[in-house]
Amino acid sequence: MIQQLLFISLLAIALIILTLLTINWTQPLNPNIRPDRRRFAFESAPELFRYVEPELYLSANSIKLTRTSPTQVTAFWRLSREHWRDRGKNTAELIKEGRVFLRLYRSADLLEIKDIHINSPKGSLSVELGEMESCCASLGVKEDGRFTPWLFSNTIAGSKSMEYREYRQI
Repeated sequence: MIQQLLFISLLAIALIILTLLTINWTQPLNPNIRPDRRRFAFESAPELFRYVEPELYLSANSIKLTRTSPTQVTAFWRLSREHWRDRGKNTAELIKEGRVFLRLYRSADLLEIKDIHINSPKGSLSVELGEMESCCASLGVKEDGRFTPWLFSNTIAGSKSMEYREYRQI
């Protein structure tokens, strides 16, 4: 009987010591000691990330042109419902009917380069133009073959030095 009690007490003491060692082992001895950062390498999976161009902030009812390459121009636009409602038009209906256009002009003589149909009140698109061609854009509605501009963009120069003007609104 004494042997059994001795065995149980030794077993209980051993379990208590193991429990205390396990608890102390999970806590650092000194909380100010940090692991060496060189031991950890940052890894990323490129297939999990989308690399996109930085977003350009536009205030409501504005258009912005930027030259993304010597021959390419990107137009960004943002329209508010209130702007269209003030003119008695519903943006969604005009877009569905295919009457909202972005018109590009050659800046030198304001000759129309091309009309581009717009599918949403906020977005962007890229257009190939001549390298030395400066241009500006207007956004408006085409009804009965007549284009009515409502918003005007900045002007970008065709050469490497770009010229910007503030947005104008009718």
